Amino acid sequence: KEHAKKSAFAIQKEIHEDLRTEIKLLRFLVPGLEEFLSKKLDNGTSTSRDHKIQDVKEDNSDTKTMHERLKFAFRVLNRILTTHISPLAIVLDDLQWADVASMSIIETLLSDDQNPNSLMIIGMYRSNEVDESHIVSTTCRQLKQDKNSSNLYSITEMEVSNLGLDEVTKTIMALLSMDNSFEIYELSELCYRRTLGNPFFLIKFMEMLEEKELLEF
Repeated sequence: KEHAKKSAFAIQKEIHEDLRTEIKLLRFLVPGLEEFLSKKLDNGTSTSRDHKIQDVKEDNSDTKTMHERLKFAFRVLNRILTTHISPLAIVLDDLQWADVASMSIIETLLSDDQNPNSLMIIGMYRSNEVDESHIVSTTCRQLKQDKNSSNLYSITEMEVSNLGLDEVTKTIMALLSMDNSFEIYELSELCYRRTLGNPFFLIKFMEMLEEKELLEF
């Protein structure tokens, strides 16, 4: 616990020292960053008061310059975090809504040959909303091409399909803490028909049944 506190203070201090005015660029994209930086640790001090941070609203940089600053800021932040937290895993959901700038930052982090520390980026998207021309598809193709020449990172693709009836049954058994699949067979069939095996819809459907007091077990 003490080691974690010291690491948190070190991360806090390094972010202020290395990023300074760029912190305001990140606060809108990294939830909780500003709260973490202003948090007082056990020694009763906060490193945030040591540096005056320029507000983004006062910044007159053009779009291209702003994006380059963002790429720099994310790269520095990633180096700091992976120094203290290794391996570091970043989970990005709903990438089907990602824009060019966001995918560019992911490329920036993966191609950082000055960072010797481990980083794992887990990106998830709805495949039925991503075609070959989508920015996610084009970025993945480019990353694969760059990987062959740089060998800085590896890429693993996994397709997660909808659950079958057996998987739906096992999920419901786990949710209801039941061991006998025959007792919930009709419920499983109903849930499977209504959700088509979509895990998210399955959970929500079960929650709805519970809220309406339609479950008895």
